Order: sequence, then C-alpha cells, then structure tokens
Amino acid sequence: MAPNATESLPPLRQDLQLHAGPTDAGGAPSWVLHDPVVHRFYEISWPAFEILSRWAMREPDAVVTDVCARTTLHIGREDIEELRAFLEQNFLLDQHGPGHTARLQRAGAMQRTGKLQWLLKHYLFFRVPLFRPTALLAWLSPKMTWCFHPVFWKLLVFLALAALVGVSFQWDAFVGTFVGYAGWTSALGILVSLGVAKIAHELGHALAAHRHGCRVPQMGVAFMIMMPVLYTDTTDAWKLPSRKARMQIAAAGVATELMLAVVATWAWMWLPDGPVRAGAFMLATTTWVLTLAVNLSPFMRFDGYYLLSDAVGIANLHERAFALGRWKLRRVLLGWCDPAPEDLGRRTTGFLIGFAYLTWIYRLVLFLGIAFLVYHLFFKALGLVLLAVELGWFVWRPISQELKQWWQGRSGHRWTRSSMLSTAGLLLALLALCVPWPGGVRAPAVLGADQSQWLYAPMAAQIKSLDTGYGQSVSQGQTVVALTSADLDQRLAAASVREQSMQWKLAQQPLNADLRGLGPALREQWAAAKAELSGQLALRDQLEVRAGISGRVMKVSPGLQPGVWVRRGEPLVQVVADGAARIDAYVVNEDMPRIQLGDAARFVPEDWRLPAVNCQVASLDRVALSHLEHAFLGSPHGGSLPASVDAQGLTVPLHAVFRVRLDRCDGEATPALQEKLGVVAIGATGRGVVGGWFRKAVELWNRESGL
Repeated sequence: MAPNATESLPPLRQDLQLHAGPTDAGGAPSWVLHDPVVHRFYEISWPAFEILSRWAMREPDAVVTDVCARTTLHIGREDIEELRAFLEQNFLLDQHGPGHTARLQRAGAMQRTGKLQWLLKHYLFFRVPLFRPTALLAWLSPKMTWCFHPVFWKLLVFLALAALVGVSFQWDAFVGTFVGYAGWTSALGILVSLGVAKIAHELGHALAAHRHGCRVPQMGVAFMIMMPVLYTDTTDAWKLPSRKARMQIAAAGVATELMLAVVATWAWMWLPDGPVRAGAFMLATTTWVLTLAVNLSPFMRFDGYYLLSDAVGIANLHERAFALGRWKLRRVLLGWCDPAPEDLGRRTTGFLIGFAYLTWIYRLVLFLGIAFLVYHLFFKALGLVLLAVELGWFVWRPISQELKQWWQGRSGHRWTRSSMLSTAGLLLALLALCVPWPGGVRAPAVLGADQSQWLYAPMAAQIKSLDTGYGQSVSQGQTVVALTSADLDQRLAAASVREQSMQWKLAQQPLNADLRGLGPALREQWAAAKAELSGQLALRDQLEVRAGISGRVMKVSPGLQPGVWVRRGEPLVQVVADGAARIDAYVVNEDMPRIQLGDAARFVPEDWRLPAVNCQVASLDRVALSHLEHAFLGSPHGGSLPASVDAQGLTVPLHAVFRVRLDRCDGEATPALQEKLGVVAIGATGRGVVGGWFRKAVELWNRESGL
C-alpha cells in the first residue's frame, strides 16, 4: 500500500554509513551505502544521495522542493517513494511496531533453511575463518611498500623477459624437468610450493586492501568439493571511491603469483636437482597458469568477476546481466513485450546479454563436471545420490524456475508471431529428440575371409626352408615352412640310443642273472624310453609346419628366410582360404537389443577406393569379449573402442563389447584375402535421443547401485 501524501518520512537507522563512490558511465557521481549489520553495500545514484542528505526534513514535499532549488536535478515525489520502498525492503529504516516486527520475522523465516537444505547448499562450499590479520598487515605493510612502486614492476617485467631468454637456452631440460621428478622428496617440494603460492596470493589481496585503507576482518580456508583453498575477506573494498583501487586489490593475488613465477624461474636456472628445484619449477609453471585459468574467469565470483565489474563500471554484474538475459530470452522466444529491467544503452545491454548467455553455458558445463566429480569421489551409493542432487539443484532447479515464470505469465501476454514460431520450433525439437529415427546400429568392423589360419613356430628353431611365398597357393597338409633344431636332434638321438639299449637288455633278460633280477621293472623302463622316443619324433614332425586349410599365403613375417632363428609361438605365415568373406562387427552393450539374426547390414571400408559390401547378421555373441581379437580397433592403437592394454599385452575393452558375425556377403567381398577396417550399419531400426539418454541413465543407476 502506498504511503499517505501527508505522511512523514520514517527515520533512517543511525548505524548506516555513507561513502563516496566512483562515477558512473555517464560521469555522474555515485555513493555507497553500507549496512554494517549484514555487512552489505548498496551503490546509490546522485538523486538518491541528495534525497538521503535531506531525509531529516521528514516531509517529502520539502525534500523535493529543496533538491530542485539547490541542485540541477529535477525529481518528483515518486522518486522519494521509490527510494523509501528500497530502504524499507532492505530494513534500512528505523521502524518499530508489530507490523515491522512481523516483516522481520517473515524475512528471517524465508532465509532460514532446514538442515537438509542447508547441507545441500553448503556441503560443496563452506568457509572456516582462521585468524584476524590486522596486526600482521600493520607490521608487514611498511616493509612491503617497494612492491607497490612502479619501478619495481618495470624491473620485474625486464627480469621476466630475461628469464624467458635464459629458459629458451635450456628448453629441453625445462620441458623434461617434471618427468624426471619422482619420490616423496620431490612431492614434498611440490606441495610446499603450492602452499607458498596460495598463501602469497591471499597476502597480495590483503596487503593491497590494507594499503588502500580497507579493513581485512579475516583470512581463512574455504572447502570447495572438499578441497581446501585459502580466502581473504576484502569486502570493505566497496567503500573505495576509485574503481582503479578496487581493481588493484582484485588483481593483487594474480600479480603476486606472477612475481613468484619470475623469481622461481630464475631459481630453477641456478638450483641443483632436488626437491627445492622441483618446487621452483612448479611455481614457475603450473601454479600461475592454474591461477589465471580459475581466478581470472568472470563467470564465477572470483577475482576476474570483480575486475570485469569495475572495468565496465557495472556493480552486481551477474544479477543485472541475468535479468537482461532472461528478458531477452522471453522477448525472442515468447514474444513478451515487457520493458527491459533497466536502460543501459544499446551497446551495454547487448554486452550484458551476451555475457549472461556465456555465463550460463560456462556454469552448465562446470556444474555437470562437478556433479560427475562428486559421483566419483564418494562410494557408489552416496555418489549416485550426490550426482542426482547436483543435477537437480544446480542444473534442473534454475531451468524449472524459469519455466515456471513462463507458465505463470502466460495469462498476461498474447500469442505473437515470435511465440508461435518458438513454440513450434520447441515442439519440433522435442519430437526430433523423442521419435526414433531410422538409421540402425553403427559399429567398427573388420572384413576378412571366412577361413584363415596363422602358422606358428612350435618351438625355438631355425628355418630350414621356406617352401612358399606371398600370394602362392597351398593345399591342406602341405609343408609351408620347414624348421630344424640341433637341440631336438641331439635329444632325439639320445632317446633313440636309450630305447635301443633298453630293448637289447629286455631281449637278454632270460640269459642274464643280473637282468632277471630287475624283473618287470626292466619292461617298464623300456616302455618309458619308447614313449620318450615317440615324443621326440612327434616334435620333429612338428618342425614341418603344414597348412591346415587350402588357400593362399597372404602374410609372411618380416625377415623370414632360411637360416633365421624364430622363438616359440612366433607367427610365421598366414594362410587365407579362397571363397566367401565374413565380417566381424564389435557392438557395444546398449545397441545389442536392436540387432536380430538375419538383419541386413552394409559394410563401408575405411579405404574410400573400395566398394561397400552388403551382408546379413549370422550370429550374435551372448558373452562380452574378454579382449579384442582385432587389437587395432582399441583406443590404445588408434581405434574407436575405449580400451586398455593389460599385463599380458591384450587389448581389453573398457565397456561391454560383443562380436556380431556377418556373412552371406555379396560378390564384391569374395576376394577378401586381406583384412579391411571399416564401419558397418546394421538394420534400420533407430531410437530417439531422449530414449537413449533415459536408458543410459537407468543402466548406470542399476549397474552402480547393484540392483
């Protein structure tokens, strides 16, 4: 309810503080109103300052008359009522009574949250104050005045350029430094260097604030995703009238770390190898790069945000940009003709709208990353719950709130061309995401002959002869490679002598008393010698490496020629049978339900000069592969399937992968004597994108929760 025209202005709170502020974009002065109870600052305009200066008059008409008479401003009673509403809304008036008490109780109730809601808001980020640095800064500041002198920074720039020149002469050693560090001593040096960098960063903020006359009430440690980071409370910087001074305070932390990086680079060039040099290397490289990447980002409330806010002269940059971004979004998509939240000029408004959209995209990616990081940091059950909480609170909650505003405001706006076009586009997009589109299953595949055989060396031996070469035909049972082994020949000769000796003794046993004394044991010894001889003869037969199928020799191991030694199990020759081709496709688990026996498939070779091949699904593996038979399909060898290499050298897929065998290929695939890599498209049954996301989410939940 609007106040009565004759009602006097209520008194202001006596503890409020007013400070001179920077000039705005138009050159007009501004002031900062400080509420010490909640430690909050409000930037007010020149008209608001003139009204507050005369607030003690208590009569609105008298205030209007005096401002218009003594200044060049032209204000009206509505300006006073607008300022009064602002003061009342933020509890800056000295009011009493049941109505005011009820308002305070309602505001307190709105700010109070339940234990669960408080935990959801604060478990990812909370602060722990450690100490009050006022005495330390008072002692340290006079001793660090040289850090703020322009000559020092000019000298530092010169030293930085000289350090870069020096490092360029030792570039190979500099790049390979971190790889050479190992052990707990180097790790200790790295941890100490990180701690020194972050302490120096916060001291830089504190010293800069103290130099400009700001109070630094506390320093401490904040926990972000349970990772400790130091912080410094420099909120009093809002009292400064100079934006340049505030920017110096915001940039002091990064500047301090860059100074450390220059000093550490010189230290690295002169120090011997060891933990101290490892720490200097970290200070010279990683620490300041991470600081620039994190602290200078304007999309979160870090140093970069306050630097940008002061650089463009816009306080509450995020809130004002978001308000304009939402206004523009509703105007374009829904055709709403509501006035802009504020008139800042075309150029500034466009900048803030673009900044809002970039911030939203950045935060979406960041919160998604945090959600999955939290999921991996905790055990499965808690990780899944926290993942759902992160996605719901930080991603879905703001989106749902905006959609709620759209729904609530539908009655106050009419359908326009923009709203109809955006609604139609939204419906088409949802339809495209939900409707299964034809396209089938795509998977990496290998085209080869239906039958092929690798011939391996049965033992360590020397090649005696190579009876065939590349492309030559061989028949089943034909010797392809003849091997010889002097060690096997010796063992065979010794086994033959033992067998003949035992056979002679067995023949002489009836005539020799000593041999008769051995009894049946002599025959058993002869049987063992005979078995040993048979085994050696069998091994000699294996030295004749024969083809198990009829076909052509398509691969010969490099360097294979008579006289060359080969180890046991070494591949020698591949024989590929003439005839039909087959294709092995490697399909991930989620696509297996979409494939049926007899489905049509089309293989497209990686080599664009080769023709495509049409086949049919012949068989489906029901058990996931323990390793990839065609290792080159795995990611460690440049393939598309995520995999790793185990201790035995096998390529093991990281996710469940099944083999799908294709046959009945057309005539183009008949001479498939060499394996060809490509992609196969199986069937024509597609699926919607939303359905795929939902199935993946359900599979993830079931797999990780153990249901």
